[in-house]
Amino acid sequence: MCAEDVETEAQLEFLQGCRCDYIPGYITGRPVEADTAAKEYL
Repeated sequence: MCAEDVETEAQLEFLQGCRCDYIPGYITGRPVEADTAAKEYL
């Protein structure tokens, strides 16, 4: 199961209880500038 745009703790807890495999959104990864992402994640 895949969710989209998870933004609150309540949404996260619900989806984890449903055994959701992929939980993207603001709650799991805050936006960063492209230069920062390239330096830290590549």
